[in-house]
Amino acid sequence: MHYLKKTPTLDQLVYLASQGFCKPITPALIKDVSQHLVDVDFCLCVEDDGKLVGCMLCKIPLPGVLYIAGTLILPHYQGERIKAQATIFLLRDHPNLTWFAGRTQSPIVWSSVCAIAREMLPCPDTREVSREAFDRLQELVSILEMTSPIQQGFYGGALYGKKPLNRNERIQTWWDTLCNFERGDAILYIARL
Repeated sequence: MHYLKKTPTLDQLVYLASQGFCKPITPALIKDVSQHLVDVDFCLCVEDDGKLVGCMLCKIPLPGVLYIAGTLILPHYQGERIKAQATIFLLRDHPNLTWFAGRTQSPIVWSSVCAIAREMLPCPDTREVSREAFDRLQELVSILEMTSPIQQGFYGGALYGKKPLNRNERIQTWWDTLCNFERGDAILYIARL
């Protein structure tokens, strides 16, 4: 796998989104991907033998904060720790980054970030989280023009073809109290790495 900072074509990203989210290519999907591409500072592409297999759409909205506006990975490559390796690449490339943020419906995405974080919001036990984390999260809510870190119906329905489930029943139960998958809720998270 090769990790490269470059901007893929809209067609390439639409294909990745279609495959990764198990959705047909529609004008709405093209518009959504196009908007994501406009709103980012740079892209990190993942190639396998010259073929684009994944892409992270990245933005640095605040000093020291890397916001992932989207991650698109072909299904065959999902579960291969591509996002984790891409994150390591980005942190090496930008050593001043200490916070990692994103928006998701998936408790699996949340868990993968939580596994490498020193602290994270949201989390089941906020007693373990610093005031700075709460402040950074509120700054991101404002910058991203969200109403709160948990935004009901943000995606306008289920983002993925099938509801992602966490193998940890305690985490899944907690996540379900935050996020209504079918309604399209979005959860904004922030983690100190």
